[in-house]
Amino acid sequence: SSRLLVLEPREDGEPVELARDLVITRLGRGVDETGRLDPRSIERVLEVVRRYVRRARALHADRIRLAATSAARDASNAEELLGPLRDLVGAEPEILTGEREAELSFLGGARALPVEDGPFLVMDIGGGSTEFVFGREPGVAEHAVSVQLGSVRLTERVRPSDPPTDADLEAFAEEADRAMERVEETVPARDARLLVAVAGTATTLQACALGLDRYDPDLVHRSTLTLEDAERT
Repeated sequence: SSRLLVLEPREDGEPVELARDLVITRLGRGVDETGRLDPRSIERVLEVVRRYVRRARALHADRIRLAATSAARDASNAEELLGPLRDLVGAEPEILTGEREAELSFLGGARALPVEDGPFLVMDIGGGSTEFVFGREPGVAEHAVSVQLGSVRLTERVRPSDPPTDADLEAFAEEADRAMERVEETVPARDARLLVAVAGTATTLQACALGLDRYDPDLVHRSTLTLEDAERT
């Protein structure tokens, strides 16, 4: 996904959100198999970013920052995307390391949560990677790991049928188990009292568990998903 967020700072409190947008551009498509960004995916991202830049400047944004995550950091031809983006934005695009991406996920995911609800484990399932971050206080990441396990990457590895067979599900589980072994070596996940899940996989699962006909972020945000509901869904 390619996302836009335009904020106006306020000296006396939280910044004011002026614009927010998300377009699924599938930049990570094929990266796990080929190690390269697909030219069609690059063009889709560039077209969306052009629109985002125009919108941000129309809102009088003084500074535009652009960050890329798993697909760009794993691709050998990332410069084919970063060069045009550099020209569009007028600034150097930043490729986030897995660890930095994890820290930012924790900063956003655990923000404003009561300290007494901690320790916290934030999980961010993306298209190409998944981040797990542990911290005892909101905004203070103590342990973080990023593993190459995401919804797009995993689908391309397993290539399941629709609906997936028992063999497909077993293959998914094996991939996840291997990744979780590394997570538990790095992050004290079992010490957390509250699991905070962010990003589309988790929010879609909760929307299905709530029986929503149409996705409603106000109903999903800060809601609780029980293990029973997750397994039933």
